[in-house]
Amino acid sequence: MNIKFLWCWCIFSLLSITSAFSTSQESEILFIDGVKWDMLAQPIDIDSIHNTKFREFLPKERHWTTANWDGYTGVWEIKNNQLYLQKVIIEISENHSTEKREVKGIDSFFSEYKTDDGIFASWFSGKVRLGRGDIIRFGAGGFDRNYMEECVLTIKDGVVTDKVFYHNSRKEGIKLLQIRDSLQAHFPWEKFPEISGKRHIIFLSDFDLSADGHYIDSNVKIRLDKVMTEDQSHPIITAIKKKLKEIYPWEVLYINGKYRPEYQHFTFPIIIKSSNDETPD
Repeated sequence: MNIKFLWCWCIFSLLSITSAFSTSQESEILFIDGVKWDMLAQPIDIDSIHNTKFREFLPKERHWTTANWDGYTGVWEIKNNQLYLQKVIIEISENHSTEKREVKGIDSFFSEYKTDDGIFASWFSGKVRLGRGDIIRFGAGGFDRNYMEECVLTIKDGVVTDKVFYHNSRKEGIKLLQIRDSLQAHFPWEKFPEISGKRHIIFLSDFDLSADGHYIDSNVKIRLDKVMTEDQSHPIITAIKKKLKEIYPWEVLYINGKYRPEYQHFTFPIIIKSSNDETPD
């Protein structure tokens, strides 16, 4: 087997499961009616100029880690459907120990947003995802993870205009890596002699699964001998989808109202041996 191609195969395999090893970022904290949620967003960071000035304002000796690149944690609260920053927590390392401290003077820094209820985040608009309970899916680092309980807030100029709650779950079944192996081992490649002895890569995305673990559909792309094919009616793509439907039961995650596998984007190479059972150089 060509060593260069084997190396590429390893890289693609690692990329397909990289989410399991990437660094997740610590969440901010938000209270709704006294209930604490992990806040998977950083409203202070929404404006790059504002964020740069805030970082300069924070104590230089604050401690940071790969799980908290900014070196601070905001504590927020929803009051009367409005988003308020209550305080900012940092960690300071002294004498071989680390302790959490509240940053002083944030009222002065955010003076134009200061109200009797706190610092009103009128600068922020967007969707904010909150989580509570067990984590049932880790994604590709950052805030890409899902909790058993989630809430999605829609915020306009600091005012909550919509609030949706979800209860997520996970049902055990055949994982994507096993599905990849099954597809490569049992797909009838012999029915497509025109691609025999060539290198191909399959791209799967936007999965649609049933609650009981049946594959319904997905978007399939395949790079056939360096040419990308995206036509979902292509005979090879049709055959791939047919084979995926025969694999059962898939592992199913119910995330924010949709049944899906652990990863919504999955890429892997297919090595199709030629008729004389030789892999091309």
